[in-house]
Amino acid sequence: MKTTKELYGLYVQRFGNCPRTPYQAEYYRKWLDLLNSCSSNEEAEEKSKQNGLFTAGAAAVAMDRIYANKQAAHDMGWTDVEEFCDDIIQKIKADPYYTFTHTGLWVDLQAKKDGWIRTIEGFGRLYKDFVEYNDTRTDTQRAMSGIAENLKMLSKPSSDFAALAAMPQFRAMIDCSDEYYKEFTDTICKAISTGSLETIQWSAQPYQDQIEELWNKKDTLTQECTQWYSQPVKPVCLRLSPDSPDGKYKLIDIE
Repeated sequence: MKTTKELYGLYVQRFGNCPRTPYQAEYYRKWLDLLNSCSSNEEAEEKSKQNGLFTAGAAAVAMDRIYANKQAAHDMGWTDVEEFCDDIIQKIKADPYYTFTHTGLWVDLQAKKDGWIRTIEGFGRLYKDFVEYNDTRTDTQRAMSGIAENLKMLSKPSSDFAALAAMPQFRAMIDCSDEYYKEFTDTICKAISTGSLETIQWSAQPYQDQIEELWNKKDTLTQECTQWYSQPVKPVCLRLSPDSPDGKYKLIDIE
């Protein structure tokens, strides 16, 4: 019994210190309380079968998995996913066997998240399409086709690109300056409204001449890079391991 109590005490500590496992922490706290009221492991096992604690572990694990999804949905602003998770947790609390009798639970949860995931993926692809077109300014038809397909992926919390672009969580997805982000959003919005794709204004206008020069030299630069990377690289120094765990590495210059 002493060893069992120590083990369950460690479980309480481990799960209690994690903000994402409150239900397992509560489950093991109940077990520890039960053990403290019994004189043997056999007695504790018998009582746990009578009060339902013996089979409550699976429900605790399931609720913590759903709780983690709920917290993530809250942080992301996925309100419908958060509400779905909360509803499922309440159902499991009322019926610990709910996870066994509703085998499609995890499929339903994933379906709730899919709309958001597809929207995030589509928004990122739109930015990629814009950058590729803005870099080359060629193949407008192909770029428009890609934009049209990616716009179809937008659904949560809105299918309106402009509305999504104004949201902080979508702005945080795109690693660029505010000026370039505005050019991106303005260009996509114009493509949606007019069916044509032209950059509104080059955010890199002061450097356009240098960019044009580099673009004209693309083939030459690519060839030079290929030749450079194909050459064996000679190390500038040799590092020798220390003789003891507390020793220092030795660096020897290579002529």
